[in-house]
Amino acid sequence: MFKFISELVGVEKEELPWPLMQIVDHRIFSENSIPQTWILAHHNGRLYHGIKEGALSDHEIIHTNLSLWRDPETCLPPPELDPANLYPKVLARYTQFSPDKGMQGKDMYKKQCIILKPDYRFLRQALNTNFVAQTTARKIYACQILDAQPHTSICKYHSVETSSVLRFHYRNKTIKLSLDGKRMVSLVFERYEYNLWEAINRGFPVNVRSCLESVAAGIKHMHSLRLVHGDTKPQNIFIKMSDSASGALPTRYVIGDFDSTQWRCSVIAGKYGTPLWSRNKKTGVDFVEEDDDWNGFDQLRMWLVGAMVGSRQELEDFEGTGMELGEAENGGGEG
Repeated sequence: MFKFISELVGVEKEELPWPLMQIVDHRIFSENSIPQTWILAHHNGRLYHGIKEGALSDHEIIHTNLSLWRDPETCLPPPELDPANLYPKVLARYTQFSPDKGMQGKDMYKKQCIILKPDYRFLRQALNTNFVAQTTARKIYACQILDAQPHTSICKYHSVETSSVLRFHYRNKTIKLSLDGKRMVSLVFERYEYNLWEAINRGFPVNVRSCLESVAAGIKHMHSLRLVHGDTKPQNIFIKMSDSASGALPTRYVIGDFDSTQWRCSVIAGKYGTPLWSRNKKTGVDFVEEDDDWNGFDQLRMWLVGAMVGSRQELEDFEGTGMELGEAENGGGEG
């Protein structure tokens, strides 16, 4: 009714009184078939995170005052969220993004640090620890090493994008939130059209042998730098496409997404692998091993060959495809 009256008398949306806490972002998802609205809110230069049972409408998102949320049965009263837990500090060794270096928007992909993710474990980490920021900092370090010694089978990293301010849009206005100095807000990579999971689901003619050999070569290169990827799965294999008379064709396969990448022989710290695709290992207990990647590679190989059976390619015996690289690597020993 209030919205109807405001439109009737000609009051613009941004002229309506702002609630004490402004919702600057939200996600709706279902847990056990029950919808929930996860909310990021702003108040006096600070961020807050709230959860409300049910799917809030656009009108409710604009006018809801989170400071009034008190019923623990239907909502999570909004605790404060420290951006320093999510965005790592900028170090001198980081290659910083510059828009005047000749890269066009269509050629690059900015992977932004997630600040609102409907995941309870992520929420606990974001509210209580700097785990997310540490994971991102570790990923940047790995990317800098890979950038110094590039390989055609590894996703190309360019730089980090930094800022001392977070910006949010609310009622056609921009809310600026100052950080405690420059923080890393996104990583800049070369853009790839699809990941392997998407390509298979879209029916693209993936060349199984070429894909597996490329992924294996990328893994071997990382191992030569004492890095273990740690999360080999279809969603982390990226594909370059080319247009042809017969449609889009995959032309290049690379391994990317370095959230789980860690030093060989180190104790696992933080995020490492994905259930069903990776070995079952414990953080802070088990060690990072090269065999973790080859185990993931074998899972990938079986999935890919199975997915392509009866598709555009005849089933071949791909047993061992790409694995000779791993066998040669392991056969040489580490001393």
